[in-house]
Amino acid sequence: METLILGIANGTLHVKKLLETKTQDDINYVLSLRSDIVLENASIESEITSDVLKLNILKSDYNISDNTVKGQYTLNVADLNNLYFITKRPLKGTLDVTGNFGFDNELYIDGNSSFLDAQTTFYARTK
Repeated sequence: METLILGIANGTLHVKKLLETKTQDDINYVLSLRSDIVLENASIESEITSDVLKLNILKSDYNISDNTVKGQYTLNVADLNNLYFITKRPLKGTLDVTGNFGFDNELYIDGNSSFLDAQTTFYARTK
């Protein structure tokens, strides 16, 4: 077994370059990632915490030879107004999403949330 550990203690995401917007906002983040590799499989756990959101990638498994991945995630946006750089509108409230993701010839993601007091379930995939 091989173990890969990655940590970024003071990262910056330049929103203007990434999203091709006129905003000058940058997003500061901390990233921790651990991957245990056994033969053709990598088990990955990761957490990114930023000014905007917190994303945990849990129980993610990557098959190196098949180039497939599947896993679970949780997403928390503690203050929706932090998304102003995307929405250009002030928002109130929080957002918590839990779900699954994967890639097997196409990318898919699903999730569950109680956003705005409504139980919301979604599923998306590429073709």
